[in-house]
Formats: sequence, structure tokens, C-alpha cells
Amino acid sequence: MPYLRCVITYIPGFMYDVFIMSYIKNDRHPNTAMAAVVIGTGLNIVLDLLFVFVFDLGMFGAAIATCIGSFVGLTINTGYVLAKKLNIKFHIRNIIKSEMLRIIKSGVSVFILECSFRIVTFVFINRAVSLYGTIDSSVYTIIMNWTLVCFNLIMGIAQSVQPLISVSFCAGDVKRVRTYRKYALIISALLGTAFIIIGYSFTPQLVGVFATDSKELIDLTTDSFRMYLPAYLFMGVGICIGIYYQSIESSMKSLLIMSLRGIILPVVGAVCLTGLFGGTGLWITVPLAELLTGIIVLLSLAFKGSCIMIRRCADYVLRGKYKVVSVFIHAPLAIIRIA
Repeated sequence: MPYLRCVITYIPGFMYDVFIMSYIKNDRHPNTAMAAVVIGTGLNIVLDLLFVFVFDLGMFGAAIATCIGSFVGLTINTGYVLAKKLNIKFHIRNIIKSEMLRIIKSGVSVFILECSFRIVTFVFINRAVSLYGTIDSSVYTIIMNWTLVCFNLIMGIAQSVQPLISVSFCAGDVKRVRTYRKYALIISALLGTAFIIIGYSFTPQLVGVFATDSKELIDLTTDSFRMYLPAYLFMGVGICIGIYYQSIESSMKSLLIMSLRGIILPVVGAVCLTGLFGGTGLWITVPLAELLTGIIVLLSLAFKGSCIMIRRCADYVLRGKYKVVSVFIHAPLAIIRIA
């Protein structure tokens, strides 16, 4: 409870930290945003050790460390904005409702992406406890700690390429849009492959970072982790293409992808596959969800072809689309007589 109360109290700070970091990154100052994240996160780690182990403040100390780390990061970013006199002003006037709706639609998919870990964690731990007791919840917690590392790296790649895709899309540079999308997929696939190789090669050592005393827990987590590892290979496809669709304002496609990979398939799989295969079904659920999402996404890109639309509704149907050739043919009215 002390941890939760402290974090909830500082929620406005977390929200402003995310906003100012995204603004600076999209305003072509990614190095500053990265430096703020590195310094804030590093300070968070140091203060965690100090408050928890030295001052014996427990979870409350960890919460304070998290809030201080975030505050330092947003202070660095805000100071940079003020020093460089970047074009950012806070005022409430001339509010355009359509633009607010446009922002909300574009952000919903990322909101689903960020929330999906919490929702899936809640469902998985409840399923694990109902099947095997508390030891399986510990197994899932250990796996999630390493999964968050891979997720955050891939998310960083996707968010880094997002402003590049958006700018190129607005400029009508289709070739560059596809190039950035391709590079994001390649880098995320390489990261996923590296995590799989490291995971299979050093599984007991990775598990041992979080579980040192219980041999039963280490052995069970090692077997479960190896079943879960293939998810890292396919994770980048869903995330990068979901962010790609967000970048070109295809909000519904982005929302569908994030919902499929993050909530719908994992939750359905956790219920159905555990009924069929027991504990094994729990650990293969996420890899199968990522694989199915990746297949759906790649097929949707591969079979997206050209089309011709005739009559005056075409300009409405194709609004906001790129690579469109519009031809308007008209002629004066005339009376044609057939002898």
C-alpha cells in the first residue's frame, strides 16, 4: 500500500515526463531524451539500493526512488526546452475538438500496448495459482522481468522510427516510409534472435538472477522460460507494425494489432490452452499469440494491392491515403440525337 500511494500521488509527474520526452524526441532532439532516460533510470537504480537496503525503507523506498528518477528525467528535458527556447507553450484556448479526437484515436493503440502487460500478468498469475499454487506465479514473475527487457528494447526501436515514418508519410515519400518500416522489422528481429540465443544458452543463469535459494523454482522456471522464449522472435512484428499504422494514422489497424497481440489472444489462450495442456499451455500461449499476430500482420501487408474507385465518393473514401492518383473527367451537358 505505501508503494501504491506514493506512485499514485506522483502520477501527474509520470504523465508529464512521458509527454515532454516524446515532444523532445519528435522535435529532433533524441539524444537529450535518451540522456534524460539514462540518468533518471540510473539514479532510480542507485536510490533503490540505498533506500531499500541501506535505510531499510522497503517498498516505500523503492517508490520514492522511482518518483525521484522520473522527476530528474523530466527536469533535464524541461530545462533543455527552456534553454533552447523550443516552440512549446502551455495554454488552453482555441481548442479544436476534431484535433483532440484525432490525438486520442492515435494514442489508444499505444495505451492498449502499455496496459496489456498488466492485464495479461493479472490473468496469467491467477491461472498459474489456480493450477499449481504460488510457485507458478513466481515463475511467471521471473519470466516477465526478462520479457520486459526485450519488450522495452523493441518498443524503443518502434518509437524511434515513429517520427521518421510520420514525417516521410506527410511528405508523401512512400519509399522512405517503407524503408524505415523494413529497418524497424529487421532490427527488432535481430534483437529477438539475440535474446533467444542468450536465453537458451544461459537459461539457468538468467533465472538464477531472481531465484537463488529454491532449486525447485529454478528448475521449473528454466523449463517454462525455454517454452516462452520463441515469443521474443515474433514480438517485434506486432509492435513495429502497430506503431507503423499509428504513425500513418491508421488508428483502427493499429488498435486491432495491439489488442490481438496484447490482450485478446493471450487471455483466450491462457484459458483454453491451460485447459488442454495444463501448465505447458500457459507458457506456450504468448509465443503462439505473437506468432499468429505476426502472420496476420505480414499477410495484411503482403496482400494489400491496388484498386480503382470511380464516381465522386472516391475522394472521401481515399482521404488520408498516400500513393493515390486522382483523375477528374467532365464534359458539358449535350443533347444527343440518334437519327
